[in-house]
Amino acid sequence: MSALADIETQLVGARKRSNLRDVVERVMVSKPGYWEKYYHGDAEQQRVLCTYSYSDRVRYYWADAEIGAAAQTLSACPCCRNHRRRARSGRSRRQY
Repeated sequence: MSALADIETQLVGARKRSNLRDVVERVMVSKPGYWEKYYHGDAEQQRVLCTYSYSDRVRYYWADAEIGAAAQTLSACPCCRNHRRRARSGRSRRQY
């Protein structure tokens, strides 16, 4: 989902974006119960760990309504739907 959100940032106007990464970060910061005892350091270190950690604490947040709405917006994005379709068919990269 993060990779699709990155693609969306490049191809979709600001008003129509899901802003999934920002929404996930905002929700995780406002509801730190699932990660605060695992991720230590200052706010920036915690932000990086929440985003990129191998322990993947974000899995506990997918059921959040705000994150779900952003994920739905991202899923409805035509450029992301087309990219997922090509990736499933094995045509996401040009073959040389």
